[in-house]
Amino acid sequence: MAKNNKNLEKAQLSRADLRGRNFSGANFNHANLSSADLSEADLSYAILIWADLNGADLSYANLQKSHLLWASMLWTNLRAAVFNQTELDCAVLTKAKLDQASFENTSLFSVDLEGASLSSATLLDTDLRQANLEYTQLEGISFDNCQVAGAIFTEAQGLTQVQKRWLKQYGALNVP
Repeated sequence: MAKNNKNLEKAQLSRADLRGRNFSGANFNHANLSSADLSEADLSYAILIWADLNGADLSYANLQKSHLLWASMLWTNLRAAVFNQTELDCAVLTKAKLDQASFENTSLFSVDLEGASLSSATLLDTDLRQANLEYTQLEGISFDNCQVAGAIFTEAQGLTQVQKRWLKQYGALNVP
């Protein structure tokens, strides 16, 4: 668990080119990273509470064990990003691209994923309670051992009949 002590709290990094950089353990609380390129960056153990990541590119980024509570990631590219053991409670991921992302032992409690694409994403032992998954694309997704009570699936696309039954059985709402 190699952590560094980079303090980037409240940093103004909008549109910055940060591709492939190591920000493991960095503090980005309240930072502005909107439209920044963080593709393939290592943000493991990073703290991004209330960070603005709107429109950023975090494709293939390592966000394992990060803290993204209340982070704003509207229209963010998070394709194939790793969110294992990450806290995303109350984050806004509206219209985010999360195809092939990995969420294992992740907290997505009350997260807003409206209109997001999660095709072929892996959700294992993930907390989706009270999450908003309205209008999401969910082709090829798995919900293994997830908590879904109160999660809203209005107009979600790509769910199998087996998944729909399972979601309803465990308390998901408005399952199509």
